[in-house]
Amino acid sequence: MSILRRQNETVGFYLPGFFHISVSTEATELQYFTDKDKSVYFHEYIHFMQDITTAHGLSKMMNSFHQLCDLFSGIESCNTFDDCYNNYETIIKSSIERQNELKEFLYEEELPEIENENDYGEIVSIKKSDNELYYKIVFENTNSHEKKLEYNFNSCVIEEGMAYILEKNVFPSESEDIPRFPYHVVREVSDHITSRPLTDVELIQLCDLSLQTTRPGIDFIENLVKISSGASINDLWNQDIAIIDIVTGQETHSYHPCTACHEIIRSEVFIEALNCAFGGEVRDNIRCYLFKICQKGSKFRYDEGMNLFSNLLQINRSTINNAVNFLHRMLGAPNTFRASDGLYFGAFSEHQVGAPYLPILYTIIDRVFSEDNIIRCPYCSNCAQPEHKYNKVYNENCKINFLKNIGHPSGFCMATALAYNMGLKKLC
Repeated sequence: MSILRRQNETVGFYLPGFFHISVSTEATELQYFTDKDKSVYFHEYIHFMQDITTAHGLSKMMNSFHQLCDLFSGIESCNTFDDCYNNYETIIKSSIERQNELKEFLYEEELPEIENENDYGEIVSIKKSDNELYYKIVFENTNSHEKKLEYNFNSCVIEEGMAYILEKNVFPSESEDIPRFPYHVVREVSDHITSRPLTDVELIQLCDLSLQTTRPGIDFIENLVKISSGASINDLWNQDIAIIDIVTGQETHSYHPCTACHEIIRSEVFIEALNCAFGGEVRDNIRCYLFKICQKGSKFRYDEGMNLFSNLLQINRSTINNAVNFLHRMLGAPNTFRASDGLYFGAFSEHQVGAPYLPILYTIIDRVFSEDNIIRCPYCSNCAQPEHKYNKVYNENCKINFLKNIGHPSGFCMATALAYNMGLKKLC
């Protein structure tokens, strides 16, 4: 999960692989978004773009498919929701093993929050972790030289650094209070290694390149070293990328960075994961929708090349609406919700069959492992409105756990239809 914070307040987040944006806003419709709301949405939209136009993003999405596959595989044997919970509580724990089995791209954990970040000064050293899967950035402690902060430099830092740089160029006043960690770390690492400060264009393109590789954090820093020795960003983008098996450490094959997404979505492991996770009458619509979105991302990457993200630096406050509308047409858009109450703003791409189901799927995966077993339908606040077309099938169960003891109405809402076609028992 990508979380955007300002002054210790969460103002938005994006769920990788599920095209789900949540915005902390008072608006009741997208057209009423303030500049602050728009800046949050733009930041999170960058993460959506990273999802479908980078090799690392697609690899994380593939991991989500495998989790869904595991989740759905045992549903036929369940008679109650509690059965499902008992059967699946070990799935998340085994996700690391699943990632290793994929042997495609390294998945890296989210970053910890840093309290009292002002206590830490400049970078004093950069060193590889013991397992050599990432670099540790060591910051000095201004209060105690014996106590230092070791901060893991991985794909999360890179993704957040990219989104911040782009956001601050479009909405400079709205992004002033973004915390140092993780949003400024990319720039600090670059300044520490290179002999000259990189421009925003160069830094964005370098971040983007690292996300086309097996080891984003390692490759970002090693490419910085090459730049410091005289290499150009353009030179690096024109070199083939070696794919390293993260289990054996051996090179398996290589490709050009601009073909990375195409290589993944046509691979057997991606197709198998997609088909397995979204088999079934209703979920097949999701499979078609997801594959279409990934194809759009792959084509957009190939057409735009190394300039895909850096071109966004040309956007300003007066052109943001047109720019975002263009991106929606080219790539589609995530479903968007209000953080306070789950109000559904809709998806700009919701005419594409399957899009509205994705937030529900994430909710299933997330809440099935929670202690309270509560799964609130993301659409219940809409269906609760008397004029809504699904109001006739709305009930209190939608607000508590729409998968447990679901009724069997003649007309299905999307959540009920999805649960029914997943093969859940006890529907009446």
